[in-house]
Amino acid sequence: MTITPQSAAERSCELPRVTGERFAGYAVIGAPFASGHYLALRRFPANSIGDGYTSVWHRDPGGAWTVYSDVPPEQSCPRFLGHALSRTEQTDVRAEWTGPADLHVMAGSELEWDLRMSTSPSTTAMNVAGKLMPDALWHSPAVLSAMGRAAGPMLGVGRVRLGGHVPNGQWFRANPRQLWTAHTVRAVVGRVRSRPRRSAARAGGIRRLLAAAARARCSRRCRPGSSRSMLIVISQRVPAPSTRPVTESST
Repeated sequence: MTITPQSAAERSCELPRVTGERFAGYAVIGAPFASGHYLALRRFPANSIGDGYTSVWHRDPGGAWTVYSDVPPEQSCPRFLGHALSRTEQTDVRAEWTGPADLHVMAGSELEWDLRMSTSPSTTAMNVAGKLMPDALWHSPAVLSAMGRAAGPMLGVGRVRLGGHVPNGQWFRANPRQLWTAHTVRAVVGRVRSRPRRSAARAGGIRRLLAAAARARCSRRCRPGSSRSMLIVISQRVPAPSTRPVTESST
């Protein structure tokens, strides 16, 4: 039976059997737009720190990052990204499958994002390789680093990082179990559209965000285009938090 993006994403998630804080679910790594906006999605129905959650990341043209989550910031992505964020907002965030390969994302009344997933010879090859790889190798930093370096050029999505450090200082390791190419069909931020950038999307496991002083609001709307990202069914691990603050942002 063919596994569709929807069936893979909605399958019950098993947490990695390792120490540290663990997450399982799926992610759209990131999509850049011609207007300078950037969007990403994390949907982790299973995790070791609290209830399942959905988060949307948005970077505006001025470089200011906002994370929308449906749970408190300390129980979702701002726990790890807070030092790089200009704003966090707890609101209604949904990722709803409208078809086997179609995903509709919304965050409060500010953001809507429609995506369509597809396969390619490259994604098929990487999915087969992932199934054959022994579990021990998924926990090897050297192996994950090599996989990330190979995945970006192979998939045409820019730089991919499956391990490293997040802005709040924790390290992470991400284990992509299945992946598809994700194409933006439509995106609306602040009731205005933007169109996808024609160059390939930059991608990375949870990539290091760079904070900027500017806080410009969204001023464009998104139209269909050829920019690409990835939908990844993923399990992820970070160490237990240190004494560093988990978030440094305002709502």
